Amino acid sequence: NVVELIPDNQKAWQLLINYYLKEQNTSKLIEITEKAVTYLPDNSLFWFYLCASYSQNNETEKALKTCDKGISIAEEDGKSAFLLSEFYGLKGDIYQGEKKEQEAIDAYEKALKYNDQNINVLNNYAYYLSNLKKDLTKAEWMSGRCIALQPENPTYLDTYAWIYFVQGNYSLA
Repeated sequence: NVVELIPDNQKAWQLLINYYLKEQNTSKLIEITEKAVTYLPDNSLFWFYLCASYSQNNETEKALKTCDKGISIAEEDGKSAFLLSEFYGLKGDIYQGEKKEQEAIDAYEKALKYNDQNINVLNNYAYYLSNLKKDLTKAEWMSGRCIALQPENPTYLDTYAWIYFVQGNYSLA
């Protein structure tokens, strides 16, 4: 195993992580990424994979702490606006699941500050606002951006229709 022989080999860790991502083996992915960040603690992408894996495994507290660690590393390198957007988007999703409304909104806003074209954040944030029945004009705009970026995506079309429904605009829904 290359990572055992050369534990600071980023490419080998990435290949191993990609394998378990493809297999959708969350427990193995957690095990591998926990090891990867011990050998390569400055690799913010590995922290993101670990955070996402904890989140998928419903280990919310670990996920949030891991996100914060990854964010601090990504902020230090100053080159990771895309990844910072992904971290904050994931935090928004986690807070949404925890029913922490303001924390979720703040995280989504930070995610969009780093990448205002982050389609997953635009969709999840728009959907969240529509479920809260809050700031529906903003939700409609964000959902419309998703449709503009991916007009055939059924998830984004569904969110857009849902927002129209919540607004009472049934003919457009």
